[in-house]
Amino acid sequence: PGFKAKKTVRRQTFDPNPGSSAPTSSFDMRVVACTAVFAAATQANPIRKVVSLLQNMQTKIEAEAERDDALFAKFECYCNTNSEKSSAAITAGKAKVEQLETDIPEAKAQRDQVVSELAQHKQDRSTATEAVEEATAQRKKENDAFEAEEADLKQNKAAMDSAIAAIEKGMTGFLQTTAGSRVVQVLKSANDAF
Repeated sequence: PGFKAKKTVRRQTFDPNPGSSAPTSSFDMRVVACTAVFAAATQANPIRKVVSLLQNMQTKIEAEAERDDALFAKFECYCNTNSEKSSAAITAGKAKVEQLETDIPEAKAQRDQVVSELAQHKQDRSTATEAVEEATAQRKKENDAFEAEEADLKQNKAAMDSAIAAIEKGMTGFLQTTAGSRVVQVLKSANDAF
């Protein structure tokens, strides 16, 4: 009961041509080729390994150099093109600065003229506003005088109409009425005016 039996597993390989020592399938051929390469690599000369390593490094370095040359050519083209564009932009900018420097005095003169005209127009407007206010006050005063004179004339006309009607009827004692006393006042003021 305390003893364990050990199982032995035996691997069996399938050989379609038993007794033949030459490989027959492509798989067998690959196995033989890999074994030969491994054996050659493990048994290769150390100097050969270093030479192979250096040759591989040289190939990689040459590939990197070609890639770097292509990138450098692109960058150089970009720099030349960008330099030309920058030079053109700088020249245009300098010309624009010169133009603006000559435009500044003209713009200042125009601004000063506009400010001066604005001040004059404000003064003219103020004067015109005062004139309008004075004219309005004068017209109101004249209108008040006209309305007072008109009321007086209407009253005088009414009194004269009453007097004419009374005289035509032969009215006696007309002068004692309000209309009669008004007619007397009108006649006196008319007499004084002449």
